[in-house]
Amino acid sequence: LGLKQIKTIEALCRTLQSSDPKLKTHVTVMGPVEAQLSKIASYYRRQILLKGKSATALHTMLHRLLTDNPAFLNSPSVKTTIDVDPVFMM
Repeated sequence: LGLKQIKTIEALCRTLQSSDPKLKTHVTVMGPVEAQLSKIASYYRRQILLKGKSATALHTMLHRLLTDNPAFLNSPSVKTTIDVDPVFMM
């Protein structure tokens, strides 16, 4: 992960944090932070954790993320994985 990709991820987090004020009170954006295993097979990894008071608020924020940022999600240099209810954050 190069500087450009890290800045893209940080910009995405800022976008999430500055979303709808009503939604912001129900969802906390934590990250980006290095993953516990920060590099696997020459790929650097970062994590963003969304913590919500309700499933509806999380669903709304993720829907906005997926529809408002198609260039980021389809980037060849940044792979995005969404894990709903992660048991183990590796």
